[in-house]
Amino acid sequence: MMVLIACIVNALRAGQRPFTFRFHATVAAAQGLYAFWLNGKCLYVGESLNLSNRLYQHRMREHNRKLQRYFDVYPKDIQASYVILDDRSNQDRFALEREAILRLRPTANITHNLT
Repeated sequence: MMVLIACIVNALRAGQRPFTFRFHATVAAAQGLYAFWLNGKCLYVGESLNLSNRLYQHRMREHNRKLQRYFDVYPKDIQASYVILDDRSNQDRFALEREAILRLRPTANITHNLT
């Protein structure tokens, strides 16, 4: 699992691209992990059964107030990345999300973000 999470964290870091209004349309409707970034700093890590829909939800109606402030202040600077994990159970996906949060220390995550 440690090798897997290192690969996932590296893929999330490497896959950063602008989180434009249409970004979600280019993402598969697959399950996996995703992250939001600002100037290379991780803002948020999440998991979803449908990455495309979840990224759309973040773009249209963000419920995390801290993350929403970043979207409001830096709308053109936020980047997103994702890793598809179709072969993982929900339990595995949740565990991988938790480990990614612990390693990346995103500033806007509340769940699993121990300081």
